Amino acid sequence: KNMPEIAALYRAVAGSWHPAGEVHVPPGSGPQPSLGFDGVENLLVTGAAGEVHRRHLAGGTHALHPAPAGASAREFRSACVLPEGQIIRLALRQMDTSAPSRPELILSA
Repeated sequence: KNMPEIAALYRAVAGSWHPAGEVHVPPGSGPQPSLGFDGVENLLVTGAAGEVHRRHLAGGTHALHPAPAGASAREFRSACVLPEGQIIRLALRQMDTSAPSRPELILSA
């Protein structure tokens, strides 16, 4: 109950998966945070509120990219980094209660 969530990382070597390490998932990331990679050295953890944590896999450095403005009306699903270094987030937004949620891409500087 009081332990942080942990994501186990695996690496494919010679056709088999082998443990490569673990990272702590930040508290408050929601029930199903999204994990993704920024190149081969950084792991992205996207929380349901839109915040993105970038963790260097070897060096352990960490950067927080806060949720974009107006994030409270959206459910964030994933994020990735563009070649220019900008973060783009995939979110769902429900315009009204009778309509289905619609996907949005939100670009942050």
